[in-house]
Amino acid sequence: MKPQGTIYDSSWFSEPEKIQPLELPSKKSQFDVYRPIFKFVGKSLVVFAFSLIIMTFTPLMAAEFKIHTDKLGQLTGLKPSPQPKSGFAYLLDQEQLPAEDQRFQLIIPKLNIDSKILANIDPNNKDKYQPALQQGIAHSQGSGLPGEVGPTKTVYLFAHSTDVQANVVVYNAIFYQLKDLEENDRIIVWFWGKKFVYRVDKKEILAKNNTQYFQPQLEKDLLVLQTCWPPGTSLKQLVIVAELEN
Repeated sequence: MKPQGTIYDSSWFSEPEKIQPLELPSKKSQFDVYRPIFKFVGKSLVVFAFSLIIMTFTPLMAAEFKIHTDKLGQLTGLKPSPQPKSGFAYLLDQEQLPAEDQRFQLIIPKLNIDSKILANIDPNNKDKYQPALQQGIAHSQGSGLPGEVGPTKTVYLFAHSTDVQANVVVYNAIFYQLKDLEENDRIIVWFWGKKFVYRVDKKEILAKNNTQYFQPQLEKDLLVLQTCWPPGTSLKQLVIVAELEN
């Protein structure tokens, strides 16, 4: 007997209908809502940080560039264009007495420093020394004066700031260059019409509470220049000690 019925039907092997996933309406998270604000704030902070860095270090870099440019000019025989001299710089050439209202001045030829000194400034009173440092270099109260008889023969000058980094530009730029001084470099102090020439004896980095050079001494006529180290911090102090030449 022959078999009856359907032996093969191609529909039996057809692919089953694919089930499409159910799409639900998307819902934004709170983070997605505030994402543009976060991006704007982040970019603004980056721009502010770079601007602060540029404003802080540009004057210092300019001072460094000027020093090295002048050194290169001396080596090659090229001299920078003559600039008008301010303060007591003219005294280097003419050996004249200082003006009556400018009787205390510091000149460091190697660093192109020419700044007035404000006398008898209390180094422990921020309200006293900060305004003084805006005008020039401070002479520490209690230290000696050039050529004067007193309890000590050490003239102590400082230009430093223990405030935020941005204040380095205002208060510390003058003495920022002290790190470039070397032994036997010349430092000139004019005081009441008299010229005092000192030679650098040593350069030291000391703890911020080290006062060894502020102690009274009568053996040598010394000049001490002090500033913060590293620049813009109060971690330590950079000290230049010079001895009177004449």
